[in-house]
Amino acid sequence: MSRRSTLNRSIAALCLLSAVWGTPAGAVETVAVRGANHAGYSRLVFEWPRPVDYDVRLSGDELVVTFKADGDLSLEAIRRFRLNRVSEPRLSREGGSTVLRFKATAGAGLHHYRSGGKIVLDVKDGADAPQSNAPDAKAATPKTVPAKTAAADRKGGAPEGHEDAFVLEQLAALKARAAAEAEARAKAQAERRQKAEEAAGPLIRMQMDEALKAANARVESKAVLGKVEPVPHGVAIRYAFPDIVPAAAYARGDTLVLAWSGLHEVTNPALEAATGDRVRRVERVSAPGATVLRFRIRPGIGVGLQRDGTVWSLELKDREMLPREPVTFSRQHDPVAGVRLFAHVPEPGMPIEMADPSDNKPLILVPISAASAGVLDSRDYPGGRVMPSVQGIAVKPASTTVKAVRHANGVAFLGLEATKAELATRGYFTRDDGTVGRARLIDLKAWAGDTRIPYSQRKADLLYTLSMAAPEHQQEQRWALAQFYLGNGMAADALGVLERMVQLEPELKNVPLFRAARGYARMRLNQLSDAYEDLGHPILEHEPEALLWRSLVLEAMQRPAEALAAYAVGADVLALYEPEQRAQFRLAAVRADMALGGGAIARRDLEGLEKPEYSAQVRAEAAYWRGVLAARAGDRAKAAAEFSTARSLGGRRINAMATLALTEDELARKSISVKDAIDRLDRLRFAWRGDDFELSLLERLGELYLQSGDPRSALTGLRQAVNYFKPSPRTHAIADRMADVFRDLFLEGGADAMPPAQALGLYYDFRDLTPLGAEGDAMIRKLAERLVSVDLYDRAASLLEHQVKYRLEGVPQAAVASQLAMIHLMNGAPEQAIGVLRATRQRVMPEDIRKERNRVEARALLELDRADEAEAILDTDDSAEAKLLLADAYWKQKDWQKLSDILKTTLPKAGAGLDKDQRRLVMRAAVASVMLSDQAALAQLRASYGAAMKGDALGSAFDIITAPDGPGAAGLSGLSEALTEIDRIESFMRTYKAAFRGA
Repeated sequence: MSRRSTLNRSIAALCLLSAVWGTPAGAVETVAVRGANHAGYSRLVFEWPRPVDYDVRLSGDELVVTFKADGDLSLEAIRRFRLNRVSEPRLSREGGSTVLRFKATAGAGLHHYRSGGKIVLDVKDGADAPQSNAPDAKAATPKTVPAKTAAADRKGGAPEGHEDAFVLEQLAALKARAAAEAEARAKAQAERRQKAEEAAGPLIRMQMDEALKAANARVESKAVLGKVEPVPHGVAIRYAFPDIVPAAAYARGDTLVLAWSGLHEVTNPALEAATGDRVRRVERVSAPGATVLRFRIRPGIGVGLQRDGTVWSLELKDREMLPREPVTFSRQHDPVAGVRLFAHVPEPGMPIEMADPSDNKPLILVPISAASAGVLDSRDYPGGRVMPSVQGIAVKPASTTVKAVRHANGVAFLGLEATKAELATRGYFTRDDGTVGRARLIDLKAWAGDTRIPYSQRKADLLYTLSMAAPEHQQEQRWALAQFYLGNGMAADALGVLERMVQLEPELKNVPLFRAARGYARMRLNQLSDAYEDLGHPILEHEPEALLWRSLVLEAMQRPAEALAAYAVGADVLALYEPEQRAQFRLAAVRADMALGGGAIARRDLEGLEKPEYSAQVRAEAAYWRGVLAARAGDRAKAAAEFSTARSLGGRRINAMATLALTEDELARKSISVKDAIDRLDRLRFAWRGDDFELSLLERLGELYLQSGDPRSALTGLRQAVNYFKPSPRTHAIADRMADVFRDLFLEGGADAMPPAQALGLYYDFRDLTPLGAEGDAMIRKLAERLVSVDLYDRAASLLEHQVKYRLEGVPQAAVASQLAMIHLMNGAPEQAIGVLRATRQRVMPEDIRKERNRVEARALLELDRADEAEAILDTDDSAEAKLLLADAYWKQKDWQKLSDILKTTLPKAGAGLDKDQRRLVMRAAVASVMLSDQAALAQLRASYGAAMKGDALGSAFDIITAPDGPGAAGLSGLSEALTEIDRIESFMRTYKAAFRGA
């Protein structure tokens, strides 16, 4: 078996062990995703925590990427990349695999590879783009490209499509070519020596031999051997050079690339054993004028590069390592490229242009002599990416136009900040002397044209020129017309022209000048989200002028932190604009800073805005914010003076803002009452409407109404704030405040001071604030209780009916239905009570709830003269309430014996005072005894209750009935008035009211 085949099998075994041991079964692995658009292709990078197998398939316009593992990918992150060549990402999990689907552009090509846990996918333009990773780009390949196949080893190599196959074949080709070149050089040297020997004598031959031996000795002395030595937490490979040699290194996944300036003979021992499996393989990579080694390292280890004199130490540790000295970059003016990136490093080596061993893409390495100096974070630019490095600088250019130019104090990168192809679309132009100039992104004064010529004439000239232009020149004329509209404040007209331009030529969306102009037009029309789509586009990320306008949009979108970040960069080019426009940028930064509770930025940018060169509107707003700063500092006198200045200078909006501030100050000093403040702010609502000021005003009015004890007006004002303005974190907070107020009113007793009818009206007007769940149900029942207490049964019943029908189910529904049935009973509607109870029966419910429902239903049946049914329902209930209901049932049935028996257990104690219902029960017992001719019972009743029953007509009737010579059963008819009174026992009504309140 060949060494190459053994190597591939070892890699496969390590991947399998990593898959088995590296991740617990069933665990979902977090996958970081990066993406960007490049010239000719869009790239997606999936960073798994371990190597995983994957398949890529392109069928028609559907691109399917299948990862053979369960991963957590962010679709939102992919959408934010705004990739040009793929769209509509969809994610699914199928049989333990993670499947990502896209819609690809027509004729797209694919290129992909894996490096450790990182999987890189490029989607290329054009139907003729390579669609596989095969080294022969001319070979026909299907659009379904598996990332790893079971194809037989090609001459012992890795499977086709495997990331190692291409690299190993390239290395083999390089070695063969190097051997052939060495053989040719040796042959030529032998021929020259032979000719020289023939021409020279033995002395010259001896001198040549000595010179050759000296040369060989010098070569041997330059050989550098890597020596492995232990260090804390790892090992170090030390390379001793004869002189100080600049170095560069970067690590990605399981690959480490190490480069030195110049050609050196570098050898390494058996590193896998010597480094404790931290290094699996090392190989030489071809690079002009440099010595470059590619190491296969164990993923996850830390890498550092230190220099001690002429010795470089490559440290491999089991923990993270960072360069000790960060390499910094600055943007500088360049007469040709416009902008260049300059890396400040002392005495750098010559830049190395080579192919990246990981993906065979262009790579620029800059070795430096400074020990442990590298780039800490990746940086993306239009022309490529600056990668994190262990030592020196590593750049992945997007095109061959990116160049690194060495200087004594650093390295300048040309075309990285803006490629030559982008210079034209970024507004650069060439002067007559050959130098490069830069047009403004947004130059309203220049776009407006010659204002000495009437607007209508200038517009007519542009429209005529457009109508007469040849088709290939019409877009140029449309652009001139759109700029004219923007310069003259006609944003809607300009936007119409710009949309027509991009409809005819979609690629204009990739032109920074177009993006900036359309973003400005959308901002002027208050289409903030659309404006941010343009001004926040990555293509404008490195345009300070665009960042200034972006700060205006972000501040208007109430994203103050992002607005200040954009302003911090854009402020470098404030001088490009007229004073009035500069003031607008500065005031936006002031508003953003004040929204974040700051003040330092606001104080800085307010300086000088009081000068007469600025408009009254600018001076007024500046005075207002100075007043706010003074009020925060406790200087009320200065604050009042600044607010007064703002009122005198400003238009309606600033006047309203200053009036609100002055009112708040007077209210804090208690020089006006809350009612006076409400009257003043209520009138102020009509001074300025429609923006965040009105929102603040409505919110403040709501709080003042609450302080004044007017919750209806408070909730009305807060509702207007929520309904009139677009959803935002602030409106959500106001909605939460409304819910808290509503809860305090109807759950915490805040509405108890209101008349019940008024409380009910307030509830119905804002019932949408009723919370879900137990709190909302308790709120409804508390309100129903108040209505029952004042005999508003219909209103109480409607509240509970909604709760029973729509909010509850199961046992809670059965319990509340019992209360609703009670209310129907108290309202004289026993049929409705029975209907509610029977409609909400549950198979299983707590015994106490079941018995309570039975008692309510029995009472309803008694009201309907269905005493026998009531008796059957109460058959197993031995509670005092049930006995009273049974007594009612027996009374209605005239079952005197049962009535007498049950009353013996329910009558009050002898000698105690009797209420009206207790007197009626005693009277019923007497009637039953008379009907049963039970003289002993009558005598007992007379002895027990005779004295307590005296004092009214009922007592007189009791005295007659229980007399030893009483009227008997036949004489009861003469006591009709007394018997009629005892026919009604009202205690159940009071009991039910109490039970309802205590539920």
